[in-house]
Amino acid sequence: MSSDTAVDSPPTTATTNTPMRRTVAITAVTALVVVGQLYAPIPLLTDIGTQLHVSAATAAWVSAIFGFGYAIGMLVAGPLSDTLGRRRIVVAGLVAAAITTGIVALAPTFPVLLISRALQGGAAAFFPPVALAYLTERIAPAQRTMALTVTISSFLMAAVVAPLVAAGLAEIGGWRSWFVVSTPALLALAAVNRVVLRADHTTSTSVAVRTALLRLPALLRHPRLLGLYLTTLTVMWVYVGITTLTQLAGPGTATDPAAMQLVRLAVLPTFVFVVLATPLLGRLRGPTRLVAALTVATIAVAATSITGGPVTLALTLAVTTAGVAVIAPAMVETIGATSPAEQRGAATAVYGCTLFLGASLAAPTATALKPAGFTVGSLVLAGILAVGCCAAVLATRRS
Repeated sequence: MSSDTAVDSPPTTATTNTPMRRTVAITAVTALVVVGQLYAPIPLLTDIGTQLHVSAATAAWVSAIFGFGYAIGMLVAGPLSDTLGRRRIVVAGLVAAAITTGIVALAPTFPVLLISRALQGGAAAFFPPVALAYLTERIAPAQRTMALTVTISSFLMAAVVAPLVAAGLAEIGGWRSWFVVSTPALLALAAVNRVVLRADHTTSTSVAVRTALLRLPALLRHPRLLGLYLTTLTVMWVYVGITTLTQLAGPGTATDPAAMQLVRLAVLPTFVFVVLATPLLGRLRGPTRLVAALTVATIAVAATSITGGPVTLALTLAVTTAGVAVIAPAMVETIGATSPAEQRGAATAVYGCTLFLGASLAAPTATALKPAGFTVGSLVLAGILAVGCCAAVLATRRS
């Protein structure tokens, strides 16, 4: 028997499939706006520090504090959706995100801004893992890989698109403009998700909710899930890490911000390519796709060590991005098939939390590797991803 046998048709508590196109369209747009809240303040930190009278280093906590709330919120949202229903949690989370985003937009002082950003992160976290669990359960097996790939690509694209939009809005109305615009957008998305997503038939009690939360640590005692979570930790750790290292020490990009921005923009078409290639990639089982993409991404990260300038860096980073865009949906499919059906939302939430934890390690790692040089740093990051690849092989091996 193989652990990947069930990946094509994971067990589900849902009884009916949902229309693929309109469902994926709304989850992809929602993903872009929700996850964009994490990255949007990056170009706004100088203005925030100036207007609220704090240093640039202190202003950076606007991003970090969101991350803490985001990680904790994911761990709560997954189990809640297992007992209260996916749509209910998605809609409630989006409404809460709209309210907290409005508070961020109106924050009169820096402490209030930090508190509201933490709350915003916790509310925003209610969408990603629950939406992925919903797609895993509700989209027909033949279309599931495409649905997950499009939605997860929106998560990844938010890191590029949101800062660009936020910077543009700031030129018009200041740093608060992004949050002012996001507030009604999130409310509108809550209403549309309420219409598009199908309701779950749940009869949960407060005891069931408490039980679901208490059972969360049990997922880490599942050997295959633990291996997959180790792999997840390395993916964004290395992906964000190599991008950050390129900005700090890359040949031709460390001293030229415009070149670095062009490298980032050059990566965007990769997401379109991956989506177009999904019907072909979908012929492979989730675990096979996962290991293959990890191998390609590891080689691409290692190849950045021998690049000579922005053009070749853009090529290797594009291949790395393609690998990550394939890894993420394959990982969600594999985790969804490996986890107990009644804990799929919780299992996906732990995946999201682990993914973000890896991303949080990226900047400190890249900073620590900078003195060693770009070549050495790239090889170290490739080694980390190679460990993740080995963990995935062990977690998906035939038993």
